[in-house]
Amino acid sequence: MTKPAQKFFNSIIAYVRDSDWMEINQRITDRQLLLTDTDVKSRNFNHWKNEKIVQVTEEAGKRLKLNLVEYIWLCTVEKARNLGLPLPAIKKSKEMLFQEQDFDRTFRENAILKNQAIEKIKNTPMDEGTKKMMIDLLEKGGMGSLLKKKDFSINFFNFFVIASLIIPNDVAVIFFPDGDCFPYAENLHGGNASVKELLTVEHTYVSLKRILAEFIGDESKKDFLMPFRILNEKEMSVIREIRSGNVSEITIKFIGKEKNQLQITTKKHGELTRQQEAEVVNAFALKNYQSITLKHRADGKIYFEREHIKK
Repeated sequence: MTKPAQKFFNSIIAYVRDSDWMEINQRITDRQLLLTDTDVKSRNFNHWKNEKIVQVTEEAGKRLKLNLVEYIWLCTVEKARNLGLPLPAIKKSKEMLFQEQDFDRTFRENAILKNQAIEKIKNTPMDEGTKKMMIDLLEKGGMGSLLKKKDFSINFFNFFVIASLIIPNDVAVIFFPDGDCFPYAENLHGGNASVKELLTVEHTYVSLKRILAEFIGDESKKDFLMPFRILNEKEMSVIREIRSGNVSEITIKFIGKEKNQLQITTKKHGELTRQQEAEVVNAFALKNYQSITLKHRADGKIYFEREHIKK
């Protein structure tokens, strides 16, 4: 991974370091999803598995179940392939993205991060003996080994998935034809001159936020990510209205776009097509809209503007 990429990765870690990593990690590594929940065909999955582009845990005699990280990686590979990125480039990127990181070294070399972790442990309700053990592990080394025993996977892609759940606006992996890659977070890097220069060369951009938006848009998975509140209550109310069939018209005004307005008028029974609903959910997930106006079939109206999230 390039030095700029490492720097950007550290920025993402800094942005989300106050979150409850253990709780989030448990949620994203819980195996509840099936291969049929993705758009990946079985023959592609088996080919990618043989090429070691995807690696999943399979139990003999049991149906394959995926966790959220595996699901998002499969969708990322599928989108990258559809955009023309060669398998060798994806495989090289995968080796970097899933390389296990030395957690103890991270704390050893970042005193500020270590001290913040210690303060959080001190303020967490737990017995004093457990607190002392965890603080000793942080100060003397050994926390990384403990986390691995608890199935806390410490690699770049896990952090990207967590960042996409927490950071406002888009989070993506940008792939280059030679197999290099780096993470992109719009609110962290959108105005960065070095990033803009990197984006002038050939690359493949895969948005993790869009993958999550598609995930949310699937009614069967609507409760899976609720604890992370990717959508706020007002946005969820619009989704509920869409699915109730009570909508006659939706107008979305976007930020800084030449074609800065999307207007959807329902034709039959107040129902939106799957593509129309996806466009609304994408706008909510990416937070790239200025305002939403929703008209009910019975003359009512919902209007709200995007919440401005302060870091």
